[in-house]
Amino acid sequence: MASCLNKPAIWSFKQVLEMTTKKFVIWTIPQTLEKIDSKLKVDIILFPEYPDCDIENIVVIGGGVLIDTAKVWRVKKSPKTKLIVIPSIWGSGAENSPIAVLNEVSGKRYFIGDEYLPDVRVIWPSIVEGIDQNLLSNACGDVWAHALEGFCSPLADANTRSDLAGVINGIIDLPYNMAESWFEMSARACRGQANSSVGLIHGMAHVLEPILNSDNPNQKYGHAAICSTLLAPVLSFNLSSSTKCQKLFDEYHIDLEKVRGNVLKLFSQNVFNHLKPAFTKAWMQILRDPSSRTNSVLVKRDSLKYFEGYAHK
Repeated sequence: MASCLNKPAIWSFKQVLEMTTKKFVIWTIPQTLEKIDSKLKVDIILFPEYPDCDIENIVVIGGGVLIDTAKVWRVKKSPKTKLIVIPSIWGSGAENSPIAVLNEVSGKRYFIGDEYLPDVRVIWPSIVEGIDQNLLSNACGDVWAHALEGFCSPLADANTRSDLAGVINGIIDLPYNMAESWFEMSARACRGQANSSVGLIHGMAHVLEPILNSDNPNQKYGHAAICSTLLAPVLSFNLSSSTKCQKLFDEYHIDLEKVRGNVLKLFSQNVFNHLKPAFTKAWMQILRDPSSRTNSVLVKRDSLKYFEGYAHK
């Protein structure tokens, strides 16, 4: 395998097509099957089924859940397999992260190390054709959450902060349908926040997602949708609680008003109102989440009052 300093390599989808002379299989989700079946005539494994161990090359096509599952599978079960990852939508950035997160009955389980980096990440812009615009917008919100929280994290060093400032300034005027640019910015944002940490947006999302989906089985709330809605209230809370974020935006020449405009575009008062009873009930659990504890400003028990009263008109 390549040195982790050079991983993952970046390929185009054309380079995957050119692999037809090599032995490989595809591991994917049912939603992408129609898009890939006519282009890649090889064995296909549908998640949640697992591939055999010791495959020479595996091409994983899916979202963050499948990508993280594949990263852990490769490390634990098939370390000689070359892992080639194609994200089916931007947002998670899992294809460029040395962190894998699995959802288990007891909660989220984290795996961290350069061995969890894929060997190759592939940018295939047309894979998002036909996807609902709300899903694309929420995916953009996930990128914003990684970039902003990683940038403002107290654990960020100067190089990481500079890289994430570049991401923020790169997406600040980017339309939500520029697929190739969002895929690359998503990968950069995720790698940056993996080098620092995230904050309250992710702390709330990690706690709320299983609660909401258990309480409302007919109305699923994905990670990206929750993060998108929490961007505006958490940014407002951080700015009102401390001057730290404002000073960082000024230092790195980031237009705060444009940032506010972007996060407000992604805010839904209706979704926020649905989230409110859950985060009120689970506030102490949110405070204990590792992400909340690395928020850019200290989050306390009485900070809940700010969010209970938050509304944007």
